[in-house]
Amino acid sequence: MAVAFAAPGAELKGLLELPAEAPANDELRQNREERQAADLAERDAQLAELAAERAKAEKPIAKYAALEERAKPWWRRLVGWIQTRRGRAARKRLRERL
Repeated sequence: MAVAFAAPGAELKGLLELPAEAPANDELRQNREERQAADLAERDAQLAELAAERAKAEKPIAKYAALEERAKPWWRRLVGWIQTRRGRAARKRLRERL
């Protein structure tokens, strides 16, 4: 009979030890959450840095494209403008027919 009571006593002892281990689990969870937050902050900083570099690189490209457009002779720009207008007018007439 003493053996029969020893096993439930061991179970009770095991149950009583769980709350003592719970703060350790809370600490582990808190450490994991802090680590994840730090990783996310680092990743956000890297993405912001990459976005800044991309914006810095796109600015000269846009400037070069504008210079290239201005480098065309005036008559070529005029022809492009006329073709664009004709295209718009043709699309407008087509829409009106439908």
